[in-house]
Amino acid sequence: MPRNLSRGLKKILQAQIAGAIETLDKKNLDIKIEEIPLRNYGAIQAQTRKNQGAKTSTDYSYISCINYQCTLALQLALPWGVSPLEAAENILELLISSSQSLIFQPQILPKGVINLAICDRFLADWLDQIIPQLLTPSQKTTTITQEINYFLLQSTHARCCSLLRLAKKEGLLLSPTKIPWLDAQDKWYLDSQSARKLLNQIVNVIDEFDTNQSFISTGNQQEISIPTSKSNPQQRHKWQKLGTEISLSWQEFERFDRIFGEVCQDDLPLAQARLGLVALTRGVLQEILEEYLGSIAPPEL
Repeated sequence: MPRNLSRGLKKILQAQIAGAIETLDKKNLDIKIEEIPLRNYGAIQAQTRKNQGAKTSTDYSYISCINYQCTLALQLALPWGVSPLEAAENILELLISSSQSLIFQPQILPKGVINLAICDRFLADWLDQIIPQLLTPSQKTTTITQEINYFLLQSTHARCCSLLRLAKKEGLLLSPTKIPWLDAQDKWYLDSQSARKLLNQIVNVIDEFDTNQSFISTGNQQEISIPTSKSNPQQRHKWQKLGTEISLSWQEFERFDRIFGEVCQDDLPLAQARLGLVALTRGVLQEILEEYLGSIAPPEL
């Protein structure tokens, strides 16, 4: 059976925004959840001054690992008969007063763009749910023919597997579902530039998983539909590019963010958080290789 990933962050955000604005949309525009424009900007620092005429629900000094920006107010300004800034303020007020528990801290940027800073605690909980699903062994019976060289992706996957085996052998990582992403003050352990860059790319790819399912339902069974180079070269190029970006970022992360030796002796939770990122990388690359490229994800080379 194919793996059923939890919803990506993008879809969760789209659902929360759609639920908030439906009470304000008096013109019945029938806004579809998947069409709400969102873009992942990764880790950015919020502005330290308030925008003139803009309302904010958060401290502009707040920094989040993952930030999405929404331009829906620019689209709704004309049909609502207000300026983009006013439309953004209306959306923001509805988000704040919504009965749903928001997973982000919203703030208005210039020109009516709304920044959605993902709350660290939610991000940590979400990652804990994602990891075991990514690491679930695939039980495909598809015959795979290696037509294209995916050595960079495969070697990175094998290296991640090697590090996880070593961590298990040395007792550093008792369970991939219990990663100390946050310290006692709820501050993010993975605060280096290389770690945040890799994490952001992983979040982006999981969002892509959510909108580009690699398997289809046929009656009571699930059949895998692999977009190989023969069936869809553009899709193959897209997933190979995403996998390459992840692999290159992981190499940078491994170079600068050490795990073993003095790090695990002096700061075990930091080492375990970095191992969690290794596990995420391994799972994402396995998904790309097996489900989208029709290749193999070797545990060792």
